Amino acid sequence: GLVRIFGYRDQVPFAVGLGLFQIGEFAFVLARVGLAEQAISADIYSLVLATALITMILTPFAIQAAPAVARWFRRGRPAAVQASDLPTLEPHDHIIIAGYGRVGRYTADLLRSFKLPFVVIELDDHLVDQMRGAGVPAIYGDASSPVVLEAAGVHMARLLLIAVSAAIDVEQIAREVRRSNPALAIVARAARRAQIDLLLELGVHEVVQPEFEAGLEMARQTLHHFDISDSEIEALSDSVRDQRYQPFQTRHIDRDMLDQQPRPPHMASGES
Repeated sequence: GLVRIFGYRDQVPFAVGLGLFQIGEFAFVLARVGLAEQAISADIYSLVLATALITMILTPFAIQAAPAVARWFRRGRPAAVQASDLPTLEPHDHIIIAGYGRVGRYTADLLRSFKLPFVVIELDDHLVDQMRGAGVPAIYGDASSPVVLEAAGVHMARLLLIAVSAAIDVEQIAREVRRSNPALAIVARAARRAQIDLLLELGVHEVVQPEFEAGLEMARQTLHHFDISDSEIEALSDSVRDQRYQPFQTRHIDRDMLDQQPRPPHMASGES
């Protein structure tokens, strides 16, 4: 109820409420003091410990149930979606950006420079106010909500970019978009390498891992200082990127592939 009073809607109040599902670890301290002061019996003390342990174990599952609980709660109820300054959309013509963090903001700036139509879905109401003040088309809401996706024109969109950082949010958005529009092309941000396979299974067309891309670019700039040609650097980058984003079987890049790449002349003789 307090979360709703502060203006948050959809899944957020349920996620917060279910996140408080467990009896906190402070209960162990209180129960111990109560037992020492004979305020509670040994049986009550054991009951408190057992209840705290069980609720802690169940809390992650309770949090995962938040989207389902929210959908059940809003059955038959109209969901309010705040939207303004939406572009004039034509079928299969616009881009949806889920999340306006650093990645989403840079992406939106580039799309604006190319005059490509897009709309941003963001759950932070302060960011939404900033976007609207800057003339960025924005919808306030959860991108994993069918109602919000409908307001963003998910059935008419050409592409969806999932730029949120939390792994669980990326997966929930991908699942819901797949249910809403199975044909929509999706480019998603992977929070970790282990998530790449899962996103591909969810129907994401392209996966990008920002930390890996930053590391690869730093390696590219390093190779330039060793007088390696641009074509050789591009070939190496493409090979490493392809293997990174393919469904992988090992956690390491194939050393044979790297050994086959040209080396700087002063390193060819075995110098380290």
